Parts: sequence; C-alpha cells; structure tokens
Amino acid sequence: VEGPYKGRGIFGVGGGIRAGIYTGDPTNAVLTTRFGYKLDQNFSLSLRPTNIFSNYDNNNNNNYNSFLSNGEFRLPLTLDLFHSTFLSPYFGGGLATNTDGLGYTDGMLTGGLDVNITKYLTVGLNVNYIYQSNIDDTDWEALGMLYLRF
Repeated sequence: VEGPYKGRGIFGVGGGIRAGIYTGDPTNAVLTTRFGYKLDQNFSLSLRPTNIFSNYDNNNNNNYNSFLSNGEFRLPLTLDLFHSTFLSPYFGGGLATNTDGLGYTDGMLTGGLDVNITKYLTVGLNVNYIYQSNIDDTDWEALGMLYLRF
C-alpha cells in the first residue's frame, strides 16, 4: 500500500478513551485498529477491533482487565462514506464482548466520524449502542481515538 489514498487497503492503529454515556460507566483507555477495503472513491468497508482496558464489572468492582485476559472488546464492521475527504462518517454493527465485566457477547450498533487531519493521522469519534440481552440492559458509550493510517 502506497498510502491511505492510493491502493485498496486502509490500515490503522491507535489509542484513545471510552466514556460511558447514561449508564455511569467509567472512562477507560482503549487500543484500536482498523482494517479497511476501499470499494470505490466514496465508499469503503472497515473492521474496527477495539480493546477496552480496566473495565468495571456490574457491581462497580475494578477488574483491571488486560488485553490478554478479560477486557472488554468491540468488533464492528462499518460502511465508511467519503473515506478520502476531511470528514468521513461511518455506521455499522458488530459484537461487544464482556460488557460490564459479565463475560457475555452482545450485538451492537455503531456510528461515528473520522476526521482525517493529515493523510496519515486520523481522529475518530464513535458512539456504540449495545443491547445486553442476558441482563435486559442497554449501554451507550462514546469513544475518542487518535490513530495512524498506513
């Protein structure tokens, strides 16, 4: 791949923070990646795996989860619009695992906006809606990320 605007692939790695919305979830560090494929000049598909560190369980006990143990994990597949412009909105769905430290896997809807600061640097703003069917609960969360694109 010669850069993010040439070739078919979009690859990125970065970090950021997760803030719970409405549910009282704590603020956590995240590690994020992006594997995208450009369909044409305006549309691409991206897999956006994200690991959330040090989540709290449902009783507010800090689990200090690590990447390799039982941290929360998000795996959305998104349709990205206008990937080669300054502002690139996206939406999609996927899976959320270990939400609230309970060890379950639930479906989620996601949407966001990538702000392409330079050709290799992107700020991502993302909102996830997760329905936890095992405990009849919903979670809203917001993520802010900074990642390098290759």
